[in-house]
Amino acid sequence: LENTEGVKLGVIVNDMASVNIDAKLIASQCDNMIQLENGCACCSLSDELLSSVDQMLSMPSSPSSSSSSSSQFDALVVELSGIADPVAVRDSWKMAKLAKHPATQKSDVAKTITLIDACTFGTDWMTDEEAGQRKEWQEKDIVDKCVLSRQITELLAEQVEAADLILVNKVDLAQPDQVQVASAVARGINNKAELTQVQYGRVSPKQILGDVLNEEIFKNESASSSSSAAAASSSSCANSSCSDHDHSHDHSHSHDHGHSHSHDLASASTCDDPDCGNPDCPEHSDAAAVAPPPRSTIPADDLGITSFVYKRDRPFHPKLLLGVLNAWPVPIKDELDIQLLQDAQEEGITMMMGGGGGGGDDGELIRNPFVGVLRSKGFCWLAPQKWHGANNDSFRHATAMYWSHAGKHFGIQTAGRWWGTITKEQIEQYFVPGEFERVLSQDFVSEEWGDRRQEIVFIGTNISEEDISQTLDQCLLTEAQMGVYRQRVKDFYVEQNEMK
Repeated sequence: LENTEGVKLGVIVNDMASVNIDAKLIASQCDNMIQLENGCACCSLSDELLSSVDQMLSMPSSPSSSSSSSSQFDALVVELSGIADPVAVRDSWKMAKLAKHPATQKSDVAKTITLIDACTFGTDWMTDEEAGQRKEWQEKDIVDKCVLSRQITELLAEQVEAADLILVNKVDLAQPDQVQVASAVARGINNKAELTQVQYGRVSPKQILGDVLNEEIFKNESASSSSSAAAASSSSCANSSCSDHDHSHDHSHSHDHGHSHSHDLASASTCDDPDCGNPDCPEHSDAAAVAPPPRSTIPADDLGITSFVYKRDRPFHPKLLLGVLNAWPVPIKDELDIQLLQDAQEEGITMMMGGGGGGGDDGELIRNPFVGVLRSKGFCWLAPQKWHGANNDSFRHATAMYWSHAGKHFGIQTAGRWWGTITKEQIEQYFVPGEFERVLSQDFVSEEWGDRRQEIVFIGTNISEEDISQTLDQCLLTEAQMGVYRQRVKDFYVEQNEMK
C-alpha cells in the first residue's frame, strides 16, 4: 500500500480476532479495502472471499490507472489470518473455477506468500499449544471454532509448505541464530519457494509482482517516489501482495505467522515533518535510513537439513508401528535448537518413560533414528487386525491414513478412502484432464493394491535415511503375513456380497 512503484493494489483482509488490527491499519491508508469478518477464508468465508474478489474487480478503473484492464487494480492481495489454511483456500478457488464463479473468470490465484517471524519461529515450532490456547485467538466472536483446535506447529509447517515466496521478517530484531534456524528450517521443508529475509516486512512489489504485471507499471517508479513513503514500513497486506502469470489483475493470499511488535504497528503511520528530530520516529530514524534491502538466505544444508521420501508397497502392522511411535523422541526444550538435536544424535538420548519399541530402561542412553527429524508427513497404509465383530478395524483396508509430525506434535488420522477402492472409470470423473493420468502413474503402485502405499517425507538435521527406513521396514507385514492379508480381504468381500 505504501509502495512507490506505481502498483495499484486492492486489499481483502481476513483476521480471526474480534478486533481486526490489520484492517484498521490498512483502512487508515487506503479506501480500496474489504474486510472479511470473524471467520476463516478457507472455511465458512470461502464464498464471501469469492464475492469480495468479484466486487473489487467490478470497481471501475480510474483515468490515471496503469492497468490495461477494465479494473482499477493491477493486483489484489488477500491477507489471511495467522491460522488460515492456504491449501484449503486454493482448493476452494479451484472448485469455484470449475463452477465458473464470476470471480474466477476475472482473476486467478497466482502466488502464496508466507510471512514468518524470525523472533518467534523457534518457539512456535516447539510449542504444544493449539490455536485456541493463544490469547489473540480466543475471542468469543470467532465463528470457525474448528480452526481453534489446530496445532500451532502443524499450522506453521503447512503454511510454509504451501508458500511460493517465504518472507523471514524481523531479522533486525532476532538473534543471528534465530534467523538462521528460521530460514534453514523453512528452506528445508519447502525448497521450491523463493526465500528472502526482510526488516519491517519491506519487500519491493517488483519481487512479488514483477513476473505477472506489465513492465510499464514500473516505468514511473522514480517519479512517484516520496521521502515519507520510502522510509515507511509495510503493513502485513503490503508484505504479501502477489498475482498470477496469466492475468493483469490477479490476486493471491498470504498469512503472517506471528504478530507484529509494537514498533511495527507504530511504523505504519507516516511523519509529515521533514525537520523531525525524534530518534524514535520510524520515518526519520537512522535505522530506517540505513535499513538493508531484502536478502536471500543461507541454504538449508548449512545446518545439515536434508530430506528423503520413504516409499513402500506393503502395509504397516499397527502394533509394531505403535511401538516405534511410542518411543518417538519428543524434545523438552521450548525453542528449536538444531545444535542440541545434532549433539543428541551423536551422544544418544535418555528415555525417561521406558522403551516402547525403542528399547532401553528409564534413564538409559540410547540412539533413536528419529531424533533429528523436524517434519514428517505423508500417507500410510495400516493393515486391519480384526475384520469382524465389535471394535473391528476392517476400515483400515479401504482408508488412507495421513501422517503428520512437526516439532512436538504427532498425529495419524484418516484421510479418506484410497482411490483403489473404486474403479478407474469412477476415479477419472473426479479429475481434470491430465491429472487422472498423473494419479495413475505416480500414486498407483500395483494392480492388486491400487494406490495403497507408504509415502512419507522426512525432513531433519543430519538424519539417516538408512536407519529410519530400516526401523520402519521392521513394522511392515512379512511375506507370510501378506498372504494371510490377501485371503482375509477375499473372505471379507465374499461375506459383504452375501449380506447384500
